Amino acid sequence: MRELAVSKKDIENVTKALAECLNKEYKGQSVIFIGVLNGCFMFFSDLMKQIELDCEIDFISVKSYSNNKQVTFELIKNITLNIKDKVVILIDDVFDSGATKEAITGLLGVKNPREIKWCFLLAKNHQPTPDCWIGVTLHQNWFVYGYGLDNNGKDRNLQEIYYDDNED
Repeated sequence: MRELAVSKKDIENVTKALAECLNKEYKGQSVIFIGVLNGCFMFFSDLMKQIELDCEIDFISVKSYSNNKQVTFELIKNITLNIKDKVVILIDDVFDSGATKEAITGLLGVKNPREIKWCFLLAKNHQPTPDCWIGVTLHQNWFVYGYGLDNNGKDRNLQEIYYDDNED
């Protein structure tokens, strides 16, 4: 049975709070925001509408493959902007294991940005670190979907975030 994990109102409040943090921290600076596709698209759009900074926008997409305990990444879409000596903030839907964050940070790090930071809508049992902002920390290990996050390719269009309660 579908259960609500994060309401539309909570998403709006968290997105506003994250935008305020970014606007305050980078006031007067030029920033490049990079969305991590596909899951970020709704959060990215809503967040960018509240950003008051001089900025450019780009997107990156990777696909991960898990083989036993090793994760391999395939670059699907790379960024097109020059990020050398620039402040780069990656926007993603959910921080889970950290493998995607690590892989993309490494991939972009060779392009010599001045700074790379991350902004996540959700995190599973992870607290913010100096290189990332987190909107909502889920203390359960739910598989979540909706608001850009997919459920086997579906449900990205839902306006709230859900999980399935299969303990019936």
